[in-house]
Amino acid sequence: MWLRVCRGANHIESTTQGQTHRVAPTTEVKKMIQKILFICTGNTCRSLMAEYLLKKIARENEMGIEVRSAGVSAGINSHIPLLTLMVLEKEGIFPDAHIVTPLNIPLIKWADLILAMENSHVRSILSLVPEAKVFLLTEYTAPRGTRDAASENKEGIPDPFGGSREAYETCLIKIKKCLYQLIEVIK
Repeated sequence: MWLRVCRGANHIESTTQGQTHRVAPTTEVKKMIQKILFICTGNTCRSLMAEYLLKKIARENEMGIEVRSAGVSAGINSHIPLLTLMVLEKEGIFPDAHIVTPLNIPLIKWADLILAMENSHVRSILSLVPEAKVFLLTEYTAPRGTRDAASENKEGIPDPFGGSREAYETCLIKIKKCLYQLIEVIK
């Protein structure tokens, strides 16, 4: 028997002897999600914001989860854009010790749940580890009943890199909204 948390975690698929059945999420399955990995392009904006915001939210909710982030095209010596730091500082977050992390197979296998910012990131992960538990952040956390209907859920979170302060603030707001919905799913 194996279990698979499906998009949006509105159900779980249980497979026994080749038969697949949908079942409601249980406390045991929710507890299986203890290690969350966020993915974006460079690990300097979106996935970094998501990692540090979720760490803060998890602390506030006394949740014992591990959170990391990486980028599909992350450069080892990349720097965090000043605007990323500025919008996080407004949230009381100071990611001074953040080290840009390139996506790698051990990190993918480490995660119980991988949440990507764009569909291209999902494809990159699945090309490395086809059995990875990876989803688009906006689809996974979309309110029930909107997953298939709203095209915005399928587009992901736009990259603010090189954009205005407003672009970074909008990005942070979208990520934060998704994270509060995620907490409700995995609590």
